[in-house]
Amino acid sequence: MNKKLTKQLDRIVGSENYELNEGATIEQIHAWEECHKLSLPETYKELLLTGNGGDLDGLILAELYDEHKAYNPEKDLYIEPVIKTMYAEVTKDKHLIILAMESFGDLYFLHVDNEFVYHWSHETNKVKKRWKGIEGFLKTYLDEDEVKLFF
Repeated sequence: MNKKLTKQLDRIVGSENYELNEGATIEQIHAWEECHKLSLPETYKELLLTGNGGDLDGLILAELYDEHKAYNPEKDLYIEPVIKTMYAEVTKDKHLIILAMESFGDLYFLHVDNEFVYHWSHETNKVKKRWKGIEGFLKTYLDEDEVKLFF
């Protein structure tokens, strides 16, 4: 397992402010990959096996679709290729998938080939590459959130 990711997941699991859903199964992950003809990065699979989506104090982590779960439009965000969503106009890159959404509407995308995390601002409608890897994205978000908790 990726040590940097494990460190960030320990921070999430050990906090009262964050909630991860039950982890996905490897079968669910493989079914998603087969359906979308994309391979998810190993680090992202590790995250999904630990928690299939969740709420990190206003940052909603996307989850694999589960047909047996009731859909809640205020809390549920599904992992899917960006080009198959209403956000297709912001990027034509077929290797970006939805990773997370801020409570105020900004989105984060994961590039399944190079594992860069991109930020889309709903105010500027621009996509920018921000982090190399999910662990860097989570570390930055958790560090910023801890600072907010002090004020």
